[in-house]
Amino acid sequence: MDEAELISDRDRNYLETHLTATLRRSWTLRAALPDGVPVELARRLAGEVVESILARRFWLRRRQPPLLRPPAQYTPAVPTFEGVHDYEVATRLFWRHGRAELMAAAGATDLGDVARAHNWPEVYNLPALGQVPVVRFEPRARHRQLDLLRWGITPDWLADDDHPHRRIAVRGDYVMEDAAWRPTLRHRRCLLVVEGYYDWRTVSQLYEPHAVARADGQPLLIAGLWGAWRRGDGDWLRSAALITVTSNDTLRSIGQHRMPLIVEPRNVPIWLGESPADDYRVRLLLTNTVGNAVLRTWPVGPRVNAAEADEPACLAPLEPRAAV
Repeated sequence: MDEAELISDRDRNYLETHLTATLRRSWTLRAALPDGVPVELARRLAGEVVESILARRFWLRRRQPPLLRPPAQYTPAVPTFEGVHDYEVATRLFWRHGRAELMAAAGATDLGDVARAHNWPEVYNLPALGQVPVVRFEPRARHRQLDLLRWGITPDWLADDDHPHRRIAVRGDYVMEDAAWRPTLRHRRCLLVVEGYYDWRTVSQLYEPHAVARADGQPLLIAGLWGAWRRGDGDWLRSAALITVTSNDTLRSIGQHRMPLIVEPRNVPIWLGESPADDYRVRLLLTNTVGNAVLRTWPVGPRVNAAEADEPACLAPLEPRAAV
C-alpha cells in the first residue's frame, strides 16, 4: 500500500487504544460479560476493527481507476503498495560535475575499479538501473572510496535478481523497523553523490517535471544503502538505493511529500560508519530533513520524461508561459 492508503503507526496505535477503552465501557458487552470486559478481548476486537477499516480503504481504492496516468517511461515497474519502497521520489538523477569534484564533495580519496575505468561524461537524465556515483567507507583501508554502482538495490538476502525486487528508493522509517533491512542499515550505508534529481508535479492531471539541486551549486550527498549479490557466473553485482524522508517546504511547494535524505558534511563520518555511532544516532539522521534554503527547484521541459533522453536540454529551465 502507498502512504495515502495507510495511517501512521502512531495514529493506528491511538485508534486501537481509543477503541479498546470504548469497548471496555460498552454497556452491551458488560451485560453479556458479568465479570467485565477483559483487556485482551477488547484489544483483539479493536485490532480487528482497525484491520477491517484499513482493508476496506485499500480495496475500495484499488478498484477505482487512477485519475492521473504518468508517462510509460516514468512509471516504475515496482508495485505501488510495497511498504519499504518509495514509489515516486527522485526517479531520475543528473550530474555535471567531474570525478574530482564528486570525490572532493564526499571526501573520497580512492576510486573503485569501475570508477577508475570510467570516462565520467556529464549525465543529464539517469533512469533506474543506471550507474550512479556512490561513496563507501572501506574499514580495512580506513578511507572513503568512490565507485559506480547500479542504481536499484538487490538485497543480499534475496535468492535472485528479479526486477520486482529492485528498489531505487527506500523509506527511512521502514528500514529502521524492518528486521530484514536492519543489517543493511547498520553495516552498508553509503552516499549517492550527484548534482540533483527530478521530481514531477501534478497540475491539471498532467505531470510537470522539476529539477532539484543545491542552491550553492555543490553536489548533493544523498544517504543510501548498498548491497552485494553474487550472480550465476560468480561475479558480484553491487547496487545501491537512496533513502527518503518527509519533505521540507521547498519540495512541498511543488507538491512532493517525500524527498531524499540529504546528509550534511558534518554528519558524513557518522553515516558512513567512520565514527562510532549507536542506533539512536543513526535514527536521528534518518529523521533529519534538510533546511528550506539548502535546495532550489526549477521547472524543466517534458523532454526529461523520456528515459533515453540524456542531453543538456533536459536541464534547461522552462520558459514562463505567455499570458493569454
